Amino acid sequence: MASWSGWLAALFIVVAASVPVLYRLREGKRAALGTPPLRAHVLLGLATSIATFVHTGLVLPELGSEAAVGAGGYAFAAGAVAFLVMIAHGGLGLGLRDPKRKDRARQRRRHATTAAILAAIVIAHVVLLMRARMG
Repeated sequence: MASWSGWLAALFIVVAASVPVLYRLREGKRAALGTPPLRAHVLLGLATSIATFVHTGLVLPELGSEAAVGAGGYAFAAGAVAFLVMIAHGGLGLGLRDPKRKDRARQRRRHATTAAILAAIVIAHVVLLMRARMG
């Protein structure tokens, strides 16, 4: 069950990230606050956060299993760090919903940076777990 929930969380990450990226590629600019693409990104981001919490909750009871122990500490550490980065990323994103925020440009950069870091850590987490299954 933990594996399926992880893949579902990863799928949500990809879909949520694709909304603003595809909009920017198509329109050549960022989506304005309150527009359908940005509302979709926020809703998908919230769904991603929920999926991340569900995945973490499903993994915890399995931490002592042979599969989890065999994956090693690096796979676990990557997952734990990804969870924390996801929380920070979501917090930054929710903060960007305030149109009067004075440091919006800096917050957008932080939001984009945590997204890139999150993607890299999730990929590392998946690769480490898959290598453990094959080995």
